[in-house]
Amino acid sequence: MSQPEKRPEQQPSARPDFKAAAKAILRDHPEIAGRTLFIDPATHEKTGSLRAHARGFLSGAFRKAVKKAGAGIIRTKHVDAVLFAAGNEPPDEALFRLHHDAARLIVPRGKNVDKFFGALFDIPYAAENAAADAYAAIRHLRSGGNGDLIGRIRQKRAAEFLHTGAPEHLTSFALDKIIFGGKAFTALKNEEVVEAVQKIVAAHTPSRADSDALVQEFAPLKGKPLDEAGLKLLAEIAQASKNPWAKELAGFLLPKAALPTPQPIAAAAHDPKSKTP
Repeated sequence: MSQPEKRPEQQPSARPDFKAAAKAILRDHPEIAGRTLFIDPATHEKTGSLRAHARGFLSGAFRKAVKKAGAGIIRTKHVDAVLFAAGNEPPDEALFRLHHDAARLIVPRGKNVDKFFGALFDIPYAAENAAADAYAAIRHLRSGGNGDLIGRIRQKRAAEFLHTGAPEHLTSFALDKIIFGGKAFTALKNEEVVEAVQKIVAAHTPSRADSDALVQEFAPLKGKPLDEAGLKLLAEIAQASKNPWAKELAGFLLPKAALPTPQPIAAAAHDPKSKTP
């Protein structure tokens, strides 16, 4: 007797539907449609408007940049691109990464936004990274997803910060607020998403001074695995710290029993003055 065939749901795809995701982004953000191509390096398939295709074809600098790049985004004078490159991550994480990269072209980088983020960041990339994660998280919720994926990304970013000591990974705080405000974000209109992203990043991202303090406090964990010994050290550092950001960051990786309830972080996190005592 032959074995019954497996149901389709038992054979998950290793790649999300890149083309459908690209079309949805361009539909929701017509402001970038005229100059943005989504490119799948694995198939060389390009998704975008006829105008964007023409600009890409006519730009030698753009074609050269596409050949060199493996993933992420490309910005040139006349045309931009988002390159999709799914690795070994689950399909939902690959799609999150696609939306994260697309957000770098969607969230404005004009003078008003730079001034808005200026109180928080001396390095524009740090603001851009936090905004990109926030945008991808909101898009995930608006497409019917739940907080599980965002929780995994929140934990991953916290671990990346501890391992590298790089402030651009300090996006977990904003992601945390999106998880707990999930229902409110599903009701947003397309034109409201970018403004929501900007507000979240402003209110729930450490200032440059606080980021520097976190780097110093968690320096003993840089380059070390978060095994049993690493988590024990993390708890000890957070317990001794007077910085509320440190306690919250540790809470993303430690069981609740390992830490006391963190002190609430002031809502006016956009104040350029450090909150660290």
